[in-house]
Amino acid sequence: MNFYHFPAYAKSGAAVHSLPAAPLAGDVSSGFVWCTLARSELPAVLDDLQSWVRSYSPEGLLQLHLNDLANAQHPSRYDYSSRYDLLIFHQLLHSCTEEAQSQGHSLSKLQTAPACFVVLDSLLITVYDDKANWGPEFLARFMQDARLPHSPADLMLRLINALVDDYLNLRKALGLRLQHWQGQLLRPNTPFSAWPALLAERAYFNDLASICEEQHDTMQEWLDGLLEQDAEETQGGSQNASLQRDVLLARSRDIIGHIQRVNQYVGKLETSMENAVQIHFSAQANRANAAMQVLTVIAAIFLPLNFVTGFFGMNFDDLPLIHHSAGVWVAVSVMLSAAAGMGWFFWRKRYWVAHEDA
Repeated sequence: MNFYHFPAYAKSGAAVHSLPAAPLAGDVSSGFVWCTLARSELPAVLDDLQSWVRSYSPEGLLQLHLNDLANAQHPSRYDYSSRYDLLIFHQLLHSCTEEAQSQGHSLSKLQTAPACFVVLDSLLITVYDDKANWGPEFLARFMQDARLPHSPADLMLRLINALVDDYLNLRKALGLRLQHWQGQLLRPNTPFSAWPALLAERAYFNDLASICEEQHDTMQEWLDGLLEQDAEETQGGSQNASLQRDVLLARSRDIIGHIQRVNQYVGKLETSMENAVQIHFSAQANRANAAMQVLTVIAAIFLPLNFVTGFFGMNFDDLPLIHHSAGVWVAVSVMLSAAAGMGWFFWRKRYWVAHEDA
């Protein structure tokens, strides 16, 4: 577990400090504390964590919520009690994202994991996946930013905003994968056989859309809770508290807008991939039609030739030219003239153009 102390928002020249041990509520005179731990650490420190949280909230964390924190497959969700709020938000694992982008792997290789946030009045607890140790990374941002978060809820929203930015940054990789599949589907004169990989990619798009919908619902419930609290605390609230509440509302709406952008982009990609598949089948049908057109023209050219050979091939003695010395040359001339005439006719009608364009 790592502990960081964020000073009071109004204190000038303040900085974030790393703490060697878990500070009790009485040890923090101003500001708030941020506790980060990996999900694999949770079973070993669960009792100590619960005892420490009781110094901030006498009842501690509900057992149901502790189970949610330990669940590595939990979907995005918002829940609350009378003392704290719980948000679970799925994040992209950076290592998998970088590997997929650098090596050109299928997007189905990308993985997500739930990041859990427990928000109290002066304490924020985050539980992250072992493959996504982003505590020091985000702390470095705050070390360089003079605009420190004013509350645990503000810090949580900044962290979630950074997680959503990872989804926004994924749009480039998604667009490249779409271009790849479009190129594979629309290659001329090459049969497409990678249907299992394409279906796996489609399934990932669907999973990503589902994750975005869960994230949107989670943040919308959080925003609704903020609006309800704002309505209850409108009377008698200080100007500073009202300003902080407005900041939380603005950040929450901004995050919801970013999630909607990702969801809309994924929907456009699904539609574009569907269109590419339809164009692929249309191109296949056009090529088949062009081939059938050529075969039809050839059959039409040979039709009068077959008629001539069939006519003179009948077993009758009185057929014209059958006993004449120049009969064979007359028949050959008629056949060549008919073939040339039919070929010229189809050329004038541009029946060969479709085959040449295909």
